[in-house]
Parts: sequence; structure tokens; C-alpha cells
Amino acid sequence: MDPYRNNQYGFRPPPGGYPPAHMPPLGMPPNVASPMPAAAAAAAAGPPSASPTPSTPPRDAQKDKLNTLFIGAIAAGVSDDWIETLLKTCGNLVHWKRTKDPSGNPKGFGFATYDDPDSVLCALRVLGGEKTDGVTLKAQDGSNVEKKMIVKADDNVRTHLEGHQRQQLQQDEAKTVASDDEKYNLVQQYIHAINAGQQPASSSAAASDSAETTAEASIDKELAFFKERAAERDDHHSQQHHQRQHHDGRRDSSDFPRRRGDGFVKGPTEYHSHQPPPQLQHQQDMATDEEIERRRQEKHERDVENAYHQREKRFETRENQKLREYKKDMKRELELEEREAKDKAYWLERLANWDDDVEMAKGEEPYYHDRSRWRRMRESQRRREEERDEEDRRREVQEAEDEHARLEEEERRRKDSRLLNREADDGKIALKPTKLNFNMPIKRNTLGGADEDEEEEAKKKRRVLVPLDYGDIDQVKTDYEDEEPMSSEERQRRVKQLIDSIPSSQEDLWKYTVKWDELNEDLIETKLHPFVSKKIVDLLGMEEDDLVKFVLQFIRERKGPDELVSELEGALDEDALVFVMKLWRALIFETERKYKRL
Repeated sequence: MDPYRNNQYGFRPPPGGYPPAHMPPLGMPPNVASPMPAAAAAAAAGPPSASPTPSTPPRDAQKDKLNTLFIGAIAAGVSDDWIETLLKTCGNLVHWKRTKDPSGNPKGFGFATYDDPDSVLCALRVLGGEKTDGVTLKAQDGSNVEKKMIVKADDNVRTHLEGHQRQQLQQDEAKTVASDDEKYNLVQQYIHAINAGQQPASSSAAASDSAETTAEASIDKELAFFKERAAERDDHHSQQHHQRQHHDGRRDSSDFPRRRGDGFVKGPTEYHSHQPPPQLQHQQDMATDEEIERRRQEKHERDVENAYHQREKRFETRENQKLREYKKDMKRELELEEREAKDKAYWLERLANWDDDVEMAKGEEPYYHDRSRWRRMRESQRRREEERDEEDRRREVQEAEDEHARLEEEERRRKDSRLLNREADDGKIALKPTKLNFNMPIKRNTLGGADEDEEEEAKKKRRVLVPLDYGDIDQVKTDYEDEEPMSSEERQRRVKQLIDSIPSSQEDLWKYTVKWDELNEDLIETKLHPFVSKKIVDLLGMEEDDLVKFVLQFIRERKGPDELVSELEGALDEDALVFVMKLWRALIFETERKYKRL
């Protein structure tokens, strides 16, 4: 008897029973909730209600930091309104912060924060010169000096942007180039207006352009999002379809003997209505697998092509940066040569026309109006020169002693090597062919034989042990113990003498040999870290922990001052050289004071 005959209409439930109330029928895909883009969600929500708009939630500080660019080399006299107008042409600008000195005057650099990574990438391409010639502004303070504006991203921002580009689908390259060209043309119009000394236009035009750019960017993002969600939804549906067919096939095959002829109304045709023939199902599975493999291969090819374009872009960026640095170095060398030539011509002319009577009447030279002060200055300068000469002589003597010790050590090693080779030659055993005689009697081990072995061992030549001499170590220890503690006056005098002996000119300071062996982590954290932090605050007017960490790491790696100056020119501009000279004097003073135990 059919167990389902209690149904008054005689219909049997589908194979596997009815689905739960919260599950869809087997013929329909499950209701998978997918996230909607902002624009689509807003359209589906309908017109806004009359309820008051909630307050804007606080922005994510980490997100703002990853969407922040450094804007440097701003020409003098260019207002913040013009800079903000240029920045808004590339996307949705959140805020622009220009650094000021302690007196309140704007400096030549600042930081721009965008709302999304696409705007940051557009700013690097259009304003930073990665795809264009960049932005060159003329100073508005009357000097008419032209400067090329610097737009840079740090390592964390670069990593974030590269990850964002990998997550995005491949977009139309021609459309991106056309959009960048249009924005760059608008930037060129602003540049002409800035160089002509015009004031920035009303905010309405800029706001409309920014709104158009933001709308276009959001449409592109939504289209890319819909494409990605459609591909994921197709893959998800195909996987569920395969799993459902496999599950239904196993369940129907197990129920087939029981349900073969038990249909009350539909009869034996019920089974065939739910399960297609095996050949057709196999063809459908094969076609689906081929489609999945084709999509996977296409996605792999797109990823490879995107990775290639990213590597090519990074390579071109590095090469362009090196080329700009090379041109900058060449320009700096030419300016230095021109300045030296002008100084030389000036002093040649002045010394050729020097007149003591005229200079005495003017009273500008210290030699004429304050002879005692001039003598003190000259004496101090001469003393510093003598101390530097004495330091050079001591260094030469130390180098000669080190070279002599090195030669003696090499000679000692050569003698030891020859002695070891000679002992090895004496200890070699001459191997000769031996003829075995099996007729000789076997010699058994006895106590007498053991005594003979001991006598042979005693006859062997034993190496004579040389006693170690600890005289040098004791002498060094005695020297430290005999050293008398210095008084406070003597210590202050030596510290002042040490400060006067440190060179003040760039050339002598760069040539000074720093005692790197005295540098350790405790000295860096207790002495150099507060010094660097204070100088950065004095120059920028605010604390920059990343810049302080960069300078201290540079000191830990024991690199040269010239390289540090070139690295800091982008952030400190013309103050980089002065800052590095002060830092190098502090480094020399701390290491020398530790070495001399002051």
C-alpha cells in the first residue's frame, strides 16, 4: 500500500520531501543576498523621507592616511585656493593642509587627502608627472622663479594603491587616457591663470567640475562592481546547480526500485520528469566545466597582463625619478660653479682695488673698528685650525700603526702556515707495497707486548706547550684602574674643547671620521632621538614621527651625510642641508664624548 494514500488528492510529495519553509524549491536558486552599490541602493530606496538627516559619522583615520599625498616644491606666493583648485580637478578632495612655519607663514609643501584611491592615482598621473609633464608654477612674490610641483606617495600608500589596482577589473585604457588628458588640459588652463597672477574663480565652477568628475568616477566604479558581481553570481549558480544535480541523482537512484511503478496518478513517468537522461546530463556537465575553465583562463590572462603593466609602470616611474634626480644634480653643480666663479671674480676685483684708508674711513671691517675683537676671532680660528691639524696628524700616526700591525699579523700567519706545512710533511707515512707471508707464526697479545707498545708511545716526540702571556691584559686593566676621576671643572673644560674642535664647514664636517663603534641603541634613543624630534618640529612646525624614524634608521645604517641630504630635500627643501649639518655635529659630539668618557 502506498504510504502517501492518506492524501485525499492522491499526490505524492516530490523526491526528498518538501523543502523547509525558509528554503526555496529545488528548481530555483537560493535567495542569496548580494551587496548593492551606493547608487543602486539609493535608487531602490525611493525619495528621501522628511526625517532629519543623521550626522556624518567620523572619517576613518587609517583610510585618510592611505589616501594622502605629499605636495612639495610649491612656488612662493601661490595661494592655497589655487593649489586646492588644481587638486580638485583629479577627484574628490577631502582636505588640503599646507604646513606653516612658527611665525604663521606658509611653507612650500603640504598634504592632500582624497576620498578614494582612484582620485589619488589620477593625481599622481596628472599632477605628479607619471603620465604627463607635471605642473610648473611661477612664483608670485616678484622673483618669477619657476618650480615644478612635486606630488609623491609614501611606501604604504603605494602598496595600498597597487592592491586597489589588482582588485579592480580591467577597464578601458583609452577611456582612462582620454579622461586624464581632459583633466590635464583643465590643469594647464589653471596654470596659465596662476602664472598670469589671476585670482581663483568662484567656487561654483570648480564645484560643478568636481561634481562631474565625481559622478563619472562613481558610474565607472558601479559598472565595474556590477560586472564583478554578475561573474561571481554565475559561478555560484553553476556550482550550486552541479551539487544539486549530483545530490538528486544519488537520491533518485536509491529510490528508483521503490518508486518504479507506484505512481497513482502520474505512474512510472514521474521519475523521468525529474531526472534527465545520463547522456544529456554528462554533456551539460562537460559544457559547464569547459565554460568554467575558459573563464578561469581568461581571468588568469587578465591578471598576467595587469601585473605586466604594473611592473612596466613602476619601472618607468623609477627611471623617470632617476632622470629627474640626475638633472637636479647637474643643475645644482652648475649653480655651484657659477656661484664660485662670481665669488672669485668679486674678491679678485675687491682685493685688487683695496685701499686701507678708504676701508678705515668706512669702519665696516672688524680689523679697523674693533682690533681686539678681530684678534680674538683670529686666535680662535687659528686654534681650531691647529686642533684640526693635530687631529689629522694623530689620525695619520694611528693609520701607520694599524698598517704596521696588519703587516706583522700577515707575516705571523705566513710563518705559522709554513710551520704547519713542514710538520705535515714530516708526519707523512711512506706507503710501500708489502708482500704477505702466510708461513710466519701468529704473534699473540701478552703483557710483554703491551709494555712494548707503551715504550714506543713514550719514545714519540711530544709537542712542547708554550705558556700564555697575560701581561698586556693586566696592563690594560691597570691603566683603567689607575685613571683618576675628573673634576667638574676639568670635565667642562674638555667638553668645551671638544665642541670647539668639531668642524663647522660642510666640507670638513663631511670628511670627519665618525666613531661608529661608540654608537649603540641607547645613545640613539637617549641623545639623538630628542635632538632630531626637536629640530623637525622647529622646521615644520609639527611633529612627524615617520620622518624622525627615517632619520634615526639612516643613522643606524651608518650612511653618509650627502645621501641623507638628498633624501630629505623633498620634505625639507632648502633646510635639508642645515638640518643634516646640525645632526652630524651632534652625532660627532656624542660619539667623541662617549669615547673620551666625558
